[in-house]
Amino acid sequence: MRDNEDAARAIGVNAFRVKLGALGLSGALMGAAGAFYVQVFQYIDPGIAYGPHTSVEALVAAIVGGLGTLWGPILGALALHLLADLTRNLFGALPGINMIIYGVVLIVIVMFAPRGLLGMGQSVRRLWKRGTDRG
Repeated sequence: MRDNEDAARAIGVNAFRVKLGALGLSGALMGAAGAFYVQVFQYIDPGIAYGPHTSVEALVAAIVGGLGTLWGPILGALALHLLADLTRNLFGALPGINMIIYGVVLIVIVMFAPRGLLGMGQSVRRLWKRGTDRG
């Protein structure tokens, strides 16, 4: 469906129904996440929910983890939050150094792992499998 809607229709997939289901599932998950957020923090503000930081963070997590995959954005979000916390804790005395390290890591991942962390993991697994098959 994602790659070729016409081919999906040709084999009998109802494209409208699939798109509507995906939209409904996405909305339900986002609604549940928003309700959880409000319950935990007891505060909501449009700047928090719709600010540019939130939008960019969601996009960067998907890019770093691996676009077009189910687990890529989850892996990317986890890795980026762990990196941000680690650098903030290690270099807390130097203001801004955590953002510099964060930026450098993002640039390196985008340049050298264009399919994200998940794609890099798949490549390493393939290389490992080739190495074990030979020996």
